Amino acid sequence: MKNEIKLTFVGDIMCQREQNAAAWARHNDYIYDETFAAVAGLFKDSDYVIGNLETPIAGSLYGYTSEPSQFNTPETFLDALKFTGIDFLSTANNHCLDRGVNGLEQTLRNLQSKGFDYAGTYASREASEQIFIKEINGIRIAFLSFTYGTNSEYYGEPLADNETWRVDLLKKQPKRFNGSLQNRSLRARLSSVLPPRAKQAIAALLGRSNQRFSDFVPDNVSPSSINSLEHQHFVDRAKEKIGRAKDLADFVILLPHIGGQYNPAPGEYQKWTMHWMSQTGANAIIANHAHTSLRCEKFDNGCIGAYALGNFCFTPNTGWFIPNVLSEYGIILNLFVSTSEKKITRITYSVVKTVLEADGFASVHPVVKLISNEGDITLRERLIIENEAVVNRFGGMSQTINPQDHYIYNYL
Repeated sequence: MKNEIKLTFVGDIMCQREQNAAAWARHNDYIYDETFAAVAGLFKDSDYVIGNLETPIAGSLYGYTSEPSQFNTPETFLDALKFTGIDFLSTANNHCLDRGVNGLEQTLRNLQSKGFDYAGTYASREASEQIFIKEINGIRIAFLSFTYGTNSEYYGEPLADNETWRVDLLKKQPKRFNGSLQNRSLRARLSSVLPPRAKQAIAALLGRSNQRFSDFVPDNVSPSSINSLEHQHFVDRAKEKIGRAKDLADFVILLPHIGGQYNPAPGEYQKWTMHWMSQTGANAIIANHAHTSLRCEKFDNGCIGAYALGNFCFTPNTGWFIPNVLSEYGIILNLFVSTSEKKITRITYSVVKTVLEADGFASVHPVVKLISNEGDITLRERLIIENEAVVNRFGGMSQTINPQDHYIYNYL
């Protein structure tokens, strides 16, 4: 038996309509293998690879992605993820109900048929009460996935009060937005080309003046609602579930979907959530949703918390894309856990970048390889500077960074 196991985490796994169109144009089919071909080698020595699936995989019956921010991806995308080495998919996120409850259930059936482990969304109340535990080299590791919301107030019906067990939620869901579907679609199209102030103005004209643009970017949750009693039920349920995981497993990993999109620093709700989660006895908290990498820190009790790993894959310049926040980059995080002490002994991480190819197809690459292969001096220098910014942000540093295959997190 090895004296340590290697757990590898990737960030937001996106597949937008532009990627679907590019895949079809390239292959006359929805084939995505080239998306991850350049990074598959990064996972070969990992014992277990965990990612955040930011899309339903509900099948063609539910219609594939046709808007910038409402998703449903062909099943063949799962084949590419499996080939790459992904083992576990976190399914509790703001897109899990993009095709409603039926789409959620079909997604879970497809994950099962392709051999993926998952947690965060459920087809039955009984399943929602279970704790997913994976035993690796004698260590029982619990994985729990939670989300601040589901977007269902914009794109579908929120879960009924007696069906909130279908998603591991952290707060009460808002009522359905009353604007017309036509207006919502128009807003979605405009969102991909307009700057934030223009989006605010359009939102107000289309009857969405009560929805501040800041809800989409800085933190998704208003400060006044952080300690709201209407949300406490969901926090209490999450704490109870984490407590049971502690009793059943040797090691507990939390995967919350929280934070502001494209926000280069954690907001108040995210910091509050990460803090109370760190006090539950969890060993690690790996958050996502920001679509840009944020810092990693060690809490006073030893819990490791990564606020966001950024995008593992997505199509640059689409959807709610905001330039100059390095959303093309993502962190691949490795936690090494001692099989005897059952604790994290070291942490390393690599940086990857999603590149838009000439035909519009997006593929993921190790940044160190992009730098070494770039012949244009100006573009090479830009890669070096942006890589340095990502590494410094994640590691909580301000240093000159030489491009490397992996970096060591030095704050254990």
